[in-house]
Amino acid sequence: MGELMTGHGLTDVELARLAGLSEGDVARLRTGDVRSLRLSTLDGLCRALGCCPGDVLDYVLDGDEG
Repeated sequence: MGELMTGHGLTDVELARLAGLSEGDVARLRTGDVRSLRLSTLDGLCRALGCCPGDVLDYVLDGDEG
């Protein structure tokens, strides 16, 4: 997600405002420090970044987090 933000010239603060999220939520999402994600959050991110869910998400099997 950080690359998408950089490509759009967005900071955590700007993306949070555009996506309707808190700055802390954006920071956690950018660093990958999340265990779940609401569809409304994903929708806000995709709308703000002009992307598809697959551009924001990675699938990691349990135990393969390292």
